[in-house]
Amino acid sequence: MAGVAPYRSRLPVICIGNFTAGGGGKTPTAIAVAKVLKEKAGLNILVQPTAGDTVIIPMVNRGEAELGISNVMEVADGFKAGGTDLRIIAAVHAYRTPFFVRKDSNMHTIADLKGKRVALGYSAMRNIDKVGRAQLATAGLTEKDVKLVLKPRPSS
Repeated sequence: MAGVAPYRSRLPVICIGNFTAGGGGKTPTAIAVAKVLKEKAGLNILVQPTAGDTVIIPMVNRGEAELGISNVMEVADGFKAGGTDLRIIAAVHAYRTPFFVRKDSNMHTIADLKGKRVALGYSAMRNIDKVGRAQLATAGLTEKDVKLVLKPRPSS
């Protein structure tokens, strides 16, 4: 656009906060965003692996990273925790966390999970638990109606 000044970061390297390096989730998105910003805008970009969304969001809020990639629920939690200097600028992809079963299972609906083993209790991705509980609630179920398989589970 004519008359619009190009973006100038206050940091010498723009850091895109990302979950763990090599992951299948947000890593390809972070790499693609970094590539476009470097090639098209000439910006010095670094994809910085961190310990997860609960680390990335405060980094952006404090100005230690210019851009973070997270899910909307984690960013909302960041706002609630005092992240007053945060703003969502784009929704890149949907946050989908399905329950799934083996093809030969007799379970076909959420209601069929009653009394069955269900993975919940994730230590690193707390919002998966929120989504899982909401999905159970669509069938009138709670954690008390299923057999919880806590994640991470001790190796056997």
